[in-house]
Amino acid sequence: MDFICRFEPSDRVNPPIGNVGAENAESVLDSVKNVFLRNEDWPPVREKPDQEPTIYPAPTPAPAPAPPSDVINATGTFILAKSKKRIGITTISGWPETKTEMTTRCVDLPLGRVCTDVPVIYHRSCTKGIFLDLEFPSSIEDEIEDCLKTSAVVAILASIVTAGATLVPTFIAAVKICLRAKGAEAVADLLSAELVVDSECGDWHPI
Repeated sequence: MDFICRFEPSDRVNPPIGNVGAENAESVLDSVKNVFLRNEDWPPVREKPDQEPTIYPAPTPAPAPAPPSDVINATGTFILAKSKKRIGITTISGWPETKTEMTTRCVDLPLGRVCTDVPVIYHRSCTKGIFLDLEFPSSIEDEIEDCLKTSAVVAILASIVTAGATLVPTFIAAVKICLRAKGAEAVADLLSAELVVDSECGDWHPI
C-alpha cells in the first residue's frame, strides 16, 4: 500500500510542534504508515454471522378445557351424577275424600228473606298410588336393578304396603348389603329412599 503526503500552505497558524527536517521525513512517513497498516481494511467491515439467528416456533396455544363430564365439573370439583327411580308399591282405587265448605243459603219468610251461611259437605273419589323414590349414583344403576330383584328386598317392599314408611330404613339397609356384595361399597352409602303418595282424583260433588 502506497501513501502520499502532500503539504499545502495554509493561512491558519498552528502551534509549533517542532522542526521536521528532510532527514526525518522518511521516519514520519513510516510512523503514519504503521498506524494505518494496523487495520488492513479501513473502515472496518462488520462481519456477517456464520448462520441466521435461530427462529423459535410460535408458542403452541393451550388446549381448550374439556367440557364438564358426569364426574368433573367446570371448576375441577369431583361430583357424582345422580339417577332417580320410582318403585310402585301399590295402588288403591276408590279412595273417598270429603271436605266441608260454608255456603250462603237464603229462605223466604213471611217477614222477609233471611240468608245465612251453612256448612256443605263435598265428596270425591281418588286413586292413590304409593311409591318409593330412590336416588343413587348413576354408576351403580345396574347394581340397583339387580338388588331390587333379590328375595329379601322384594319381601320388604311387599311389607311397606301395610307398615308404611317405618320399613324404609330396613329397605335401604337391605339394598346396601346387596350393593356391598357386588363391590359397590364405596358409593353404597349414597343411596337414599323416600316413600311418597300421589293421588289422582275426580271432581268435588256436594252430598
